[in-house]
Amino acid sequence: MKLFVLIVLSFLTHIASLGQFVVNYSQFQLNKALYNPAAAGINNTVNTTLFNRREWTSFPGTPQSNVLIGDMPINYERMGIGIRIGQQSIVANNNWEGHILYSYKINMGKGRLAFGMNVGLQQYQFNSSKLAILDDDDILLSSKQNALYPDLGCGLFYVKNRFSLGLSALGLLKHPNNSFNIENTKSYNSKNITLITSKIWILGSSLELESALLANYMLNYNPFVSCSFVANYKKELYVGGNFKSNKSAAVILGIKLDKLSASLENVCLGYSYDLNFSALNKYLNNTHEITLNLNFDKPKSVKKAKQKPEEISPYNL
Repeated sequence: MKLFVLIVLSFLTHIASLGQFVVNYSQFQLNKALYNPAAAGINNTVNTTLFNRREWTSFPGTPQSNVLIGDMPINYERMGIGIRIGQQSIVANNNWEGHILYSYKINMGKGRLAFGMNVGLQQYQFNSSKLAILDDDDILLSSKQNALYPDLGCGLFYVKNRFSLGLSALGLLKHPNNSFNIENTKSYNSKNITLITSKIWILGSSLELESALLANYMLNYNPFVSCSFVANYKKELYVGGNFKSNKSAAVILGIKLDKLSASLENVCLGYSYDLNFSALNKYLNNTHEITLNLNFDKPKSVKKAKQKPEEISPYNL
């Protein structure tokens, strides 16, 4: 049993050492700018979302990730700006990222197409003091590593009525990952391509259903697909499920907090619990994800453009 756990954690540490900042959040549809910079300001609201995800909490040192992302429209709603700050940790790895997002929108028939990009920095940290090292002379695990690199991404995002479709490419700048810096040995970050699409279905005067799909591909990794169905009742309560290609699923719940206090009128609290159905389900359960979403109408200084993009998410409360 101990040997099995060691193998699993060693494998996960290797993945984390590659410095990938693409975390597969179960509630990804809350803020699509999380994976696509072109979605910044697309809903014409000031939208801020905090994601906190803790995986497989039965074990110490397992993956934890946090992301704070905010975006808003500017320049008569023709542009959007945003910021994304993220952190990941797993065993001896602790990685950070910071990005600025920008999007430019043009009319296309009855819809609107946005072009976006993000620029920022990624920091990779490896601290061997958090590991139990049996051989003090082990070159691989006997040092502390810290590396900082620039990062670049771009994307397209199209909205029409209650339909949206986006495609993005992140991690475009190739750089070595110094988490395990061994002489004559280098590993590099992997570029990743992400597709997001969603559709909102009106089921009644007070009930909506959003179906959303996320597909992600990174070189030398298996493609990943995540599909969600979330029902929203009176924009006060949402419930749904998420299904992933890695043989896992999640139950999603969310509630608007205005019933607790009038000052929380624009705040929504979300929670999801992941269930694993693979052969390792005894070890890979107990994954929790908490989200906090603040969504405000655009400032009065931001005037309407000739054609206002339709809001595409039921979570714009």
